[in-house]
Amino acid sequence: MQLSQQYQPTSLAEVIGQPIIVGRLRTFLAEPFPCWMAFVGPTGVGKTTCMRILAESVADPWFGVHRISGASLDLSAVEHYFGSDSPFRFRTPANHLHVLTIEELEVVPDKTRIALKDAWDVCRERNWRVVVLATSNDMSRLEPALRDRFGEPFVFDGGAQFAKAFCQWMRTVVWPLESEGPIPADHMLWGLDLERGTFSARRAMDACQAELLKRKAQVVA
Repeated sequence: MQLSQQYQPTSLAEVIGQPIIVGRLRTFLAEPFPCWMAFVGPTGVGKTTCMRILAESVADPWFGVHRISGASLDLSAVEHYFGSDSPFRFRTPANHLHVLTIEELEVVPDKTRIALKDAWDVCRERNWRVVVLATSNDMSRLEPALRDRFGEPFVFDGGAQFAKAFCQWMRTVVWPLESEGPIPADHMLWGLDLERGTFSARRAMDACQAELLKRKAQVVA
């Protein structure tokens, strides 16, 4: 199993380096309500993880979470989720919601974006208890009308503060559990994307695992 999967957070309390996001999500969980929400930021900063945690926290156990990638969200899929035979038409208990998650919202086909925008109005007209959660690396690529449907986005930090918090956790929690030797001095650079100037936790964990495997190979040799 990949380290990034092994140490993937299962609750908001385990999310590293995103205190503002975690605070907003805890507020939402205290008083859940039907809405559309976007998780925005560079790769490897916890967008999908937080979306999954929130989805599983508010979804009705009977219906579960409906998941789809942006590239797969064609017109037929929009009709399935928001048409007359929508799975969201059924009632849920007051403290649960229907949940649809969309990964990589920016790659939704152009024709589908119009239908997705109209689907918001369908939800409101029919009073469906549904929350639509989406991740995106770049919301600016979407039409303003569709962006507005998602309201104020949850913008994830991918800069120095996030890098510092994540590297400290990796150095003090992950590395001591996985290795007896000292962590390399350059571990702060493992997740750095020099071209974009952002830090990716996924990239850092993959580099950490590669270093651990190299050390084990050296011991065996």
